[in-house]
Amino acid sequence: MFWIHEVKQNEIPFASDARPLLQPGRNNFKAHLILLLSLALAGCHLGHHQSNPGQSSASSQDPHVLVAQGATLLDVRTPEEYQEKHIEGAILIPVQELEKRIDEIPKDRPVVVYCRSGARAHRAALILQKHGYQVFELGAMSNW
Repeated sequence: MFWIHEVKQNEIPFASDARPLLQPGRNNFKAHLILLLSLALAGCHLGHHQSNPGQSSASSQDPHVLVAQGATLLDVRTPEEYQEKHIEGAILIPVQELEKRIDEIPKDRPVVVYCRSGARAHRAALILQKHGYQVFELGAMSNW
């Protein structure tokens, strides 16, 4: 059961002051809204967890193993970032060009995708998954 306690300013809440969040015979709209929002946020977090660095629709294997077994290593940063430093063997397709250049990526093997911080890799992973690719989201290049 969920419990709620309204805390007044300068008040120290005690567990004995709490009342059930859902109370029989009362309009529980606010309580249901809180519960639904909590579940929705938890669901978003769980969904995001599936695409966190190290997670994949391809497998939860080590990315080095996937690449050694033939996976495509995809860098979705800018050409300038790629020239400055990149993982050996990676192909460069900036995330903003990915939709129009999607055919350059082989579909018969997993894709390990990375960027500088993980945000662009996540966007790229969603695009690739939408197009039916098996994706391992490395996230940040530092995860390599």
